[in-house]
Amino acid sequence: MSSGVIIFFEISLVLGFALAFGLREIFNMRRYDRERAARGKAEAERGSK
Repeated sequence: MSSGVIIFFEISLVLGFALAFGLREIFNMRRYDRERAARGKAEAERGSK
């Protein structure tokens, strides 16, 4: 295996991990935003009664 192929595999691996980590963080952030909105709505309903 030539060094160019090994470097290509290493770069692909690092970029793949970075992409997977970034997507996971985006989905977690969206889930947190939904949970925060639900808590705010529940508190607003509780406060208006």
